Amino acid sequence: MHQSDEHRTESSFRYASCRFVLTCSCGATHDTPFIDEALEWQELHRQLAPLADALSANAHLATQA
Repeated sequence: MHQSDEHRTESSFRYASCRFVLTCSCGATHDTPFIDEALEWQELHRQLAPLADALSANAHLATQA
C-alpha cells in the first residue's frame, strides 16, 4: 500500500501577512511565519499521512464489522 503519492504539498507565501502556507492535496493545511517550521511540517506530513490514511481505513472497516 503506497499512498504517499496522494499527498502532494504545495507552498505559497502571503506577502500581506508574511506567512508561509502549505496545502496538501488531502486538504490538510499549515500556516506559519517561519520557513523552518513550514519545511518541518511538510516532511512530517509526508511521512505520517500514509499512516493516518491506513488507520482511518482500518477504523472504517472495524465499524462495519
